[in-house]
Amino acid sequence: MGSDQLNIVLSYKILYWKFLLILIFPLSILIDLINGYCQMRLGVHIPIGQFYRIAIMLVLLYNIKGVVCRNVIFTYLVAIVFLFSAGMAFWSTINEGSWWGLEITTFVRILYFYLVILFFKVNIIHFPDQLIYSYVVNYGFIIGACILFSFFTGFGVLSYGESYGFGSKSFFKAGNDLSMTLLYAGAITGIYVYKARNLVTIIKLVVILFGCIFVGTRTGIVGALLIAFIIFVYYVFAFTPNTIKSRNRKRIVLLTVMPILVGVTSVIFVYIYNMFDQYTLDRFSLDNILSARDFLIDAGKYHIQQFQGLATFLGEGVSSLYKSVADYNYLSRETRPVEADYYETIGSYGYLFGWIIIIPFIYWALYSIYLFVRYKSYESFLLMFIFLSFIYISYSAGHGLKNTMLPPVYAFAITLLSTHSVKK
Repeated sequence: MGSDQLNIVLSYKILYWKFLLILIFPLSILIDLINGYCQMRLGVHIPIGQFYRIAIMLVLLYNIKGVVCRNVIFTYLVAIVFLFSAGMAFWSTINEGSWWGLEITTFVRILYFYLVILFFKVNIIHFPDQLIYSYVVNYGFIIGACILFSFFTGFGVLSYGESYGFGSKSFFKAGNDLSMTLLYAGAITGIYVYKARNLVTIIKLVVILFGCIFVGTRTGIVGALLIAFIIFVYYVFAFTPNTIKSRNRKRIVLLTVMPILVGVTSVIFVYIYNMFDQYTLDRFSLDNILSARDFLIDAGKYHIQQFQGLATFLGEGVSSLYKSVADYNYLSRETRPVEADYYETIGSYGYLFGWIIIIPFIYWALYSIYLFVRYKSYESFLLMFIFLSFIYISYSAGHGLKNTMLPPVYAFAITLLSTHSVKK
């Protein structure tokens, strides 16, 4: 093959990989908005988002065929699919009714998370970091802009009730899924701000963080404030420009722009705080934060304690867990999720299958700690924040492992763990 032909093939592949990134990032936002509008405004319950993610999974499987067998994540995928198949066979002997639909849709969410991670791990060498940064930043920016537009125009769905609570989720279905996605997109944008160092990126970061706040969840509000605090402390106390001119510019900014920025930000947060009703304030009480899902977790623990025989290893399925949680709490509804990923995963899939799903996320969290201890860099600290907070939020509030909006952002964070930029 001549050099011209090789360049043509390479150009085609680059366009194809960019097309996949468009499918995973911006187009998925549009699909989620359409799906949410149809379900929450029109009452048309067609699982457009699920069909779209399945289509992406098929495209990703085709893209990574032939090279994945050398990847440990592929081994995990094979193990997970095998155990799910074994589980379905076992659950069919103990569950009655139309349980299989919930099992498949839940498992597809977890499988999608792993497939997106595998796609990034296999193909990241073909993309310059700056290109993926731009996709993640714009992904968070578009979502954040949708939230702010809906909050201030009223065109969208409120995060809680019509007459109580604070926040809007636009036409995205799950507020907590939304908050985690914006939070980690904000963290990665915080990393990119110091690489790009331009006003446009700073504006996008502001939109992402305020979008995260205006969703109105505890995760979004507290997380966005933590990200802003980390960036502020780093810039003021740790960031040292390389040149004398840049250092002088930083001093000017600290003396002139920073006081104005702090003042304006304070006014904005007072404005936001004044919009909080008693329901929102109660949700931020210490007792509420520590015990918000205790009644669901207790039900999950009880369900796990009842495991016997093969159920100890494979669980009894998601539908059995959800029914058990509803029965335990004497709820009028037939099913109720635990909304705490550890108990939901072990309660659904048993100790063997469940821990195989969970372990990689713990590994990435521990590895992020190792990198920060070793390099003590700004980037490694924000990455550690992403992976540790993911474990905490997933454990305490759920919406991590089955979050279909988050995988591309989380997957890119994983690839950053193995790049040289963490050392800086």
